[in-house]
Amino acid sequence: AEGIFKCFFPSKPASVATTSPPEEDVDTSQKNLPLPKCQVPSHTIPVLDETEISELAKRFTDAIPENELSVATLQGYLLKNKVRPRKCVDEVAQWHI
Repeated sequence: AEGIFKCFFPSKPASVATTSPPEEDVDTSQKNLPLPKCQVPSHTIPVLDETEISELAKRFTDAIPENELSVATLQGYLLKNKVRPRKCVDEVAQWHI
């Protein structure tokens, strides 16, 4: 169950440093253009860091009774909760009863 959980929810490395390109690498003809208006859809999958995904996956696995649910059943539950990994783990104990 832990591996399936980690496959469903993307993670970013815990030590990701975001840097902007050096000023000399920026195309000056593009400098004063307005930034595109990006709207984040309400169904965006949150990208959590590796540590949190591992902790959630462990909690998810601990809440699932061994050899009682099929992989397809677990996948169905995870698909229904694709955009809410934390709530998915919080609610899994009530789901499988």
